[in-house]
Amino acid sequence: MSYSKSLYDILSDALSPTLRSLQDINIDLMGTKVSVLRITTTSLDDGLMGDTEETLSSSLLNNVVIRYPFSEITLIGNLQSEDYVAEAVDFEGLLPIEMYIKWEGAFADDPVELKRGDIIVDCIFDDTGDKIPIVLEVTDIIAGFFGKNIVKKKYILSLVRGEQESAIQTEIDNYINSL
Repeated sequence: MSYSKSLYDILSDALSPTLRSLQDINIDLMGTKVSVLRITTTSLDDGLMGDTEETLSSSLLNNVVIRYPFSEITLIGNLQSEDYVAEAVDFEGLLPIEMYIKWEGAFADDPVELKRGDIIVDCIFDDTGDKIPIVLEVTDIIAGFFGKNIVKKKYILSLVRGEQESAIQTEIDNYINSL
């Protein structure tokens, strides 16, 4: 018995590329620049001794959409003092944070795929232009389907807390200072 496509499957096959292109156009219009740090683990000796070494690579995604579930946030610091500097944002209770990236591109040049554990660095600005870095981690990847075709992909991000390894922190600092 052979599989024969239904009318819905045929429509899905025909319209899915257009739906993905529309998502890319939305990202071009509503996107923002963020830095992506990718940490991969490689084996030192082909797995014979079980030793591993973490290697760090970073790349820049020029257009993504990050949707924070807030319209008002609590800034940590004293807005009344003259030496106020925004240092952090309280995100508790505000998750999930969603991120969308473009479909088109080659991963080596324009990353189009992320994986769990990738670190995302975004920056927001207070009313005086002070930079407020937001360090996030990809925790889940969710796909939306039209028929049997993926037409939407979103990455669920969570806030990274605590200190980073020095190499990662250097990359974050370099990116934030370049803005």
